[in-house]
Amino acid sequence: MREQWRAYRNGREVLREVDVVMQASVVTVCAHCGVPCSGIYRFWYELDGELMMVDADQPTIDEYMAELVESAGPDGYADLSAMVRAGNEGTGWADSSTHPFGADVGVEGFEDFVSGLRTTSAATWSADLVDALHQLAAMSALHGTTIYAMDD
Repeated sequence: MREQWRAYRNGREVLREVDVVMQASVVTVCAHCGVPCSGIYRFWYELDGELMMVDADQPTIDEYMAELVESAGPDGYADLSAMVRAGNEGTGWADSSTHPFGADVGVEGFEDFVSGLRTTSAATWSADLVDALHQLAAMSALHGTTIYAMDD
């Protein structure tokens, strides 16, 4: 499936066309408007010009990252995965103005992020999301590619 990604940089529209061959969409639809209106996070890797990706509900991921930050406390914050810290601070992959088409978070960094999610209520309430993210990491590692994350 061909998809067009659009971003605006310095007042100019930038387009990227991608060929999506695998997509797991684990998003919650708004009960009021019927669409995932509160945003998604997109995690993906590219192999031979084709994208494999997982779309996840932004509020759900934010809630689980908040659990991790709260449980770590001020003394353990530096020990959190770089992805959780960036998501909490709105930097790196979580800053769409800097990385409109995704930031390279690496397979190891992504696996640390997914391992952290397994320690939150996501393990119970969103096992399908955690499994989809884990599978994405495993397949990316198998193919020797990197993983990108973006706020869409």
